[in-house]
Amino acid sequence: MFSIEEHTNALAAYLPNGYTFEAKNIDRSNLRALLQGFAFELFLAQGYIQTLEDEYFPDRTILYLSEWEQALGLPDDCFTIDSTNANRLLQIIVKLAHMNLEGTQDYVDLAALFGVTITATPGLDTIDVIDFDSITTARFTIVIEFPLSTAPAFTYDYPIIFGSLIQIMIRCLFERQKPANVNLLFA
Repeated sequence: MFSIEEHTNALAAYLPNGYTFEAKNIDRSNLRALLQGFAFELFLAQGYIQTLEDEYFPDRTILYLSEWEQALGLPDDCFTIDSTNANRLLQIIVKLAHMNLEGTQDYVDLAALFGVTITATPGLDTIDVIDFDSITTARFTIVIEFPLSTAPAFTYDYPIIFGSLIQIMIRCLFERQKPANVNLLFA
């Protein structure tokens, strides 16, 4: 970033030499003071541009967190309001980077952002373990296995999701970001 003096010298260099503009390099002259006034505005504009450059990208912004959240519809069903900037940045990155989950590796990568290691297997690879009603159903199914959770669980099937809070949030993300023709089976 240039200083005000460097901007002043650059502006003075654009003026022609000669009797009319000889004061361009003389301190305390009216012309030099005018150039310093312009240089100060250039210095401010350069600072604003540098701030915009530093804050523009969502992975390192602090000033534009609320704008990114508003553009991405955060908070939503999966992400709640968080007070720490690091978690807000993570939510923005996850929302942007994983707007469309397609292959099994996409699910693994998304869970890894939260420090959770999962296994995602295509349904066709699990036909011998899981009884699907048809090959078509198996083809459009992804089986997702979370690591064993220490959260309380019932021995019977209930329509209640059990698991850690992070697993529930990841499951919500998976359900919201999956393609319309894909079924997710959580094991």
